[in-house]
Amino acid sequence: MSRVFERSVRDSIVGRLRRCFWSAAALLALLGGARAANAQADPGVTHLRIEGELDLGALALFQRAVRETRAAGREQIVVELDTPGGEIVLMRQIANAINDAVEGGLFVAAWVNDQALSAGVLVAISCDKVYMRERASIGSSQIVFFGLQDVSDNYREKMTSAVRSTFRAAAEARGRSPVLAEAMVDAGIEVVEVRRDGLKELITGQEWDDFILSSDTPERMRTICKRGELLNLTASEAVEFGFADATAESLGEVLEKIGAGGAALVTVRRSRSEEILGILNELQFVLLAAGLVLAFLELKMPGFGLPGILSVACFTLLFTARYLVGLADIPHIVLAALGVTLIAVELFVVPGILWVGLLGGLLLVIGLIFGQLGPGFTLENPIDREILFDTTLHLLLTAFAAFIAVLLLSRFLPDTPILRRFVLRSSDRDVFGAAVPESRGEYGDSVQVGSQGTAITDLRPVGKIVLDSERSLEYEARAAGRAIGSGTRVRVVELSGGRLVVEPDSDGDAH
Repeated sequence: MSRVFERSVRDSIVGRLRRCFWSAAALLALLGGARAANAQADPGVTHLRIEGELDLGALALFQRAVRETRAAGREQIVVELDTPGGEIVLMRQIANAINDAVEGGLFVAAWVNDQALSAGVLVAISCDKVYMRERASIGSSQIVFFGLQDVSDNYREKMTSAVRSTFRAAAEARGRSPVLAEAMVDAGIEVVEVRRDGLKELITGQEWDDFILSSDTPERMRTICKRGELLNLTASEAVEFGFADATAESLGEVLEKIGAGGAALVTVRRSRSEEILGILNELQFVLLAAGLVLAFLELKMPGFGLPGILSVACFTLLFTARYLVGLADIPHIVLAALGVTLIAVELFVVPGILWVGLLGGLLLVIGLIFGQLGPGFTLENPIDREILFDTTLHLLLTAFAAFIAVLLLSRFLPDTPILRRFVLRSSDRDVFGAAVPESRGEYGDSVQVGSQGTAITDLRPVGKIVLDSERSLEYEARAAGRAIGSGTRVRVVELSGGRLVVEPDSDGDAH
């Protein structure tokens, strides 16, 4: 009897233990499933850091962060800023990219880790929220002019006015003080804090002067920024005046303030390719000038050689960098390529028509200019208009510098030991138009205007001939008029660009 009782008690205990075990297992499974569901529902927050001077790599970094954010199903981006500023063009392009992201449904917050100065101010205030470390500062956005622009007061005022209106519009769009934004750009703006109807308000010194003349003069409390000084705000001042939303000493605090406390922070770091894009942006006008000069060298040499390949490489790098960050689109590249094609047609197929080459040059310039402006460009925006002018001016100055380099090369290039044997020059310098100055070579004495020879290929319009005076050498030649068939007797009428220009010789017979 006692054994039966003991077995019954033992079975009861074992049964209860089993039930407890399975209950615990089920509870753990539920908790694990809840964690997995939470992890799936919370994909995290994207974080990127823009430091140093703004460049094309910074724009490419932000655009990649936006793509990765959308692909991962995230909705929030934190842009950490520590920048002294950068070019106006890049400032506008990065601000446009941020605006596009916000309009596309993403939440973008700026965290000023150390400083957001000059162009960095527009980048910061284009974001939905602005947070700053206690030791951080923001402001001092006066335009710095270089070169010839520095002597033009009218141009300075136009650019300052354009940038000032852009800062004002950006501040108003995010509910920040437009007066403070303008005072960061223009040292001529005084900022005054007044009390009107019991409420504090920031106005300009000019508005205060207007109030004095009226009967409804508010109470003047203090001067925030004197006339003649650029406005620069500490973190506490920016928060006090509503230019920044709050202070935050770490990214964790930023996440708490945007309602993402505890969320995973996914950092998008700058890649090597984006570093290269930044370098290419710095070298854009060098690439343009080099491409033009190398194209000239290619025209001075027979066939298609190294200068032509390097020229194509320069223009390819120029457009590739712009295309990868979305500034140059397919139409811009097509315009530039069509322009180059028409110029080549003018030089080699239908020389002398002129309008074909001019149209090609115009298309090339349009492709180059609009390939640097990027999407969102509009003539209605004053800063976009000034950027268009500035870009066009830099392009023309670069083309002028390339033209000067071409003149110097035309004067000294043929006398260099390596290239002397590749270029032709007439020995008779007394005949006007007989040859261009750089057309001297090792066999220059056998090549003169009036020399006769035979076409050994069709000239449509470029081909090869041999001269009677030196039958062992083949020369590249261009037909002066209509195409010339192989075997036709020809006569040299001009030495141009290292290439013979010939026409059919009516006095000679075919060989």
